[in-house]
Order: sequence, then C-alpha cells, then structure tokens
Amino acid sequence: MTEGANFDWPAIDRARLAAARSNDSVDGVDDRECGPSHRQGGAASAPASPEFGISSYELAQYVRDFARWCAQRVEGPGMVEYDRGSHQKFEVMSTQELVQGLQEELADAQNYIAMISLLIGRLAKSLPKESDEREKDPGRS
Repeated sequence: MTEGANFDWPAIDRARLAAARSNDSVDGVDDRECGPSHRQGGAASAPASPEFGISSYELAQYVRDFARWCAQRVEGPGMVEYDRGSHQKFEVMSTQELVQGLQEELADAQNYIAMISLLIGRLAKSLPKESDEREKDPGRS
C-alpha cells in the first residue's frame, strides 16, 4: 500500500480555521446563513425518528433507512472529499493518518454530544416537574 505523503490533516484544519476566522465561512458560504443541508454537502437529511412504541420491524426499517442515508453521504460529500478517480483517498493513507483522522472525528462527535447535552439540559430546566411520571409510563414494570 502506498503511503499518503500529501495528506496533512493539521494543515487542512489550519486552513479551515483561518478561513473561518477571517470571514465566518470555510467555503465562501457563511454557515449562519445555511441550514444543515449545506454543511452536509447537499446530501439528503437523516431519516425521520419514529414515535415511541415501535415494533422490531419498524426499528429494522429505521436501521435500513439510516444505512441508506450513510450510503448517500458516501456518494455526496464523501465523494467530493475522498474520491480520487482511480481510488479512494483512504486507500493511500497510512495507518497513522487513518487513526489520526478517526481520533479527530471522535473528538468532533464528542463535541456534538456535549452541545446536545447542553441543549437538553436547558430544555430539562423548562419542563414541568411531574412526581408521578413513572406510574404513567406503560413501558415500565
């Protein structure tokens, strides 16, 4: 396997950060003016979440829909980032580069989890307190 000599995650990140600091855009479009579809490279949105009380069949259907969405991301924004015509970018990356890229993706995922936690915490503060909530839940035994 060929080593990915031209691959430099930190340089790419520094360029994106510099662009963001200079004009709040990475690719010429201000993210504050765009919805999630722009940041996803125009790929379809994530599948809708089913309501409470789904069957195993409905859960399996959601898993299939989620996998289809993942494949659309490979064919959309992933194609722009990784397709090199005769091969995929990851095929010429070293194991170290792959591990570093994965670590950065995990850090990004952790940051999104923290953001969601923050928003859920704010939401929880605004919810009315219900002392008999457990007795109302038919799913609990």
